Amino acid sequence: MESALAKWNQRIAAGRAPHANSVIQPIAAVLYASQQVGLLGDPDKDWIAIRAKLADGACPRLRAIANDARNVRLLERGNMLRNTMEQNWRERGRYADALDITRLAFVQDHFATTQRPETGIVVMNMHKAKGKQFDEVIIFEGWPVRVGKEVKANPDRIVRENRPGTLAHRAVTLMLYTGAARVDAVQLGPWNIKGDRVEYRRQKTKRSGGILISVPLHDDLRRILEELAADRPFLATASGKQRSAAGLGNAMRKWCDEAGLDVCTSHGLRKACARRLAEAGATPHEIAAVTGHKTLALAQLYTEAAGREGLADAAFEKLIARPNGEQNVVNLHERFAKGDTNTLEGKEKP
Repeated sequence: MESALAKWNQRIAAGRAPHANSVIQPIAAVLYASQQVGLLGDPDKDWIAIRAKLADGACPRLRAIANDARNVRLLERGNMLRNTMEQNWRERGRYADALDITRLAFVQDHFATTQRPETGIVVMNMHKAKGKQFDEVIIFEGWPVRVGKEVKANPDRIVRENRPGTLAHRAVTLMLYTGAARVDAVQLGPWNIKGDRVEYRRQKTKRSGGILISVPLHDDLRRILEELAADRPFLATASGKQRSAAGLGNAMRKWCDEAGLDVCTSHGLRKACARRLAEAGATPHEIAAVTGHKTLALAQLYTEAAGREGLADAAFEKLIARPNGEQNVVNLHERFAKGDTNTLEGKEKP
């Protein structure tokens, strides 16, 4: 690529047209098309517009980059990156420092990762996964092997993708960031957005007036909902009608089966929401305020489970911190394990 670029520049400097079959030709065409895009100063919209040019171009390398870039997510640094880009646009009239800003965001996110738990869906190898905790883990070996367009090995690793914009992605995000039960999720719509909050009354308790749920509108969920029509539920059918709770359950079952997640259900998203809150340090009362449980018994289960894991970690840290680690633990036969000759009367020997 460097050699081709050098030859390209040499011919231009000499006043000659570059070779028509140069690998730089399709790249230059994408560059020209990108330069014609009228940027708005909105980093989200501008990036999507430029990414579309990469995807539509004739250069296979840039198309691959556009496809891979759809999976890039700057977890905790997303808002900082967006705000810094907006400020750069206001000060310079263009994204003059975009490369440096993006690099800084990645560096900060890299070091912040060692100080906070992973969130969202994280893909990593076994080495990088050491010492981290997740709600669910899927382990597999072997990427699909293609020869030309034909899959020659590991075809079972290929599942249908549910990218942003699909009903599957919308449903998972809605239920994960509201903790709504399936019967409540199908009824949620623009009318439930009250400022920066999502408010609704639980159907399960509607006989007693329905418990009012009011949760903050998460940024990831906000970006998805802003693109939807204002006259129908968020999970509406293709005709714009309200989807039934059973219909959503059947759709979720299909999506999970296609992904090889036969033990997962839509209710698991509600549980995952509660568990994530518990692991973040939320109290049973705080969890119940999100999930709408009438009693604290279920919410207490999540906090107890999260607490047990933390206590176990702390216990082993104390063990390892001892001089010589666990080797310093006394294990004398006469003090640690006695013989079974003096069993209690009436008790059977193990």
